[in-house]
Amino acid sequence: MTTGAWSDELLTGFTEIDEQHRELFAAVDRLNEALARGELSVALHTVHFVERYVLSHFAAEEALMRSRGFPGLEGHTASHDAFVQSFLSKRANFEAEGSLGQLMVELSEWLGAWLHNHVCTADAEMARYLRSAVA
Repeated sequence: MTTGAWSDELLTGFTEIDEQHRELFAAVDRLNEALARGELSVALHTVHFVERYVLSHFAAEEALMRSRGFPGLEGHTASHDAFVQSFLSKRANFEAEGSLGQLMVELSEWLGAWLHNHVCTADAEMARYLRSAVA
């Protein structure tokens, strides 16, 4: 499986979270497609979508973890916070330099890798706990 690509291996078993993950992976795909076509305005629109969407996704995950008493909530939330700070910092640095094309390529690569890693590790751990807590 290519890093950054959606696969059913990434399913958590929680419909809302899985649908949100699929949408985030689809957004990274749209970003890559826009970059391949040289459509920087579409790529920028997609980056802004990801910025907004990821905040609502993180809030949904954190609410689920909180409601089920997930013991790793603090660390998981810290991971989300670190992502947001890195994302905003990367975007601000490249926008200040005026290198939009380079911003998009680096953001796309970073987003895909971060998302895949986070879902495979932190979200998989969360899902295992939440499934066992329900059983």
